[in-house]
Amino acid sequence: MRLRSLALLLAVSWGCAEPVAPDDRPELIVGLVGSDSAPAGATLPTKGHLTGRDLVALGLLIAPSPCQKIRAFGAGHASSVTWVIESRNHGTACSDVIATFAYRLATRLDPGEYRVSVVHRYPGTGWADVVALDTLIRVP
Repeated sequence: MRLRSLALLLAVSWGCAEPVAPDDRPELIVGLVGSDSAPAGATLPTKGHLTGRDLVALGLLIAPSPCQKIRAFGAGHASSVTWVIESRNHGTACSDVIATFAYRLATRLDPGEYRVSVVHRYPGTGWADVVALDTLIRVP
């Protein structure tokens, strides 16, 4: 696996969202749109770019409510990187209002060419997975 420097930083400080403990995951910063914790530059559709050898994706995740536990995990193979951003209700009473979360994912890659995908997943909601990004990236 060519992925390195995988660490989770979940910065959610507004609404009902709840942080997730660090684990072997891509670096993730996420916050409700309009909050101080929302990363700047997040767009729809999700955009991917390189900063040196760091692969960065900025995007927006539409979720079933603001009371979500957002986590990210990745899988790397010889020439591909797939990040899954999972949105789950964290089990507390919350209004059923669609919420938009801004996110920034990042990880360091070895030189090479990669197929990069970001998938939004909504377990237990009946919502289908959404492929938010699917592109080729060349790391010098």
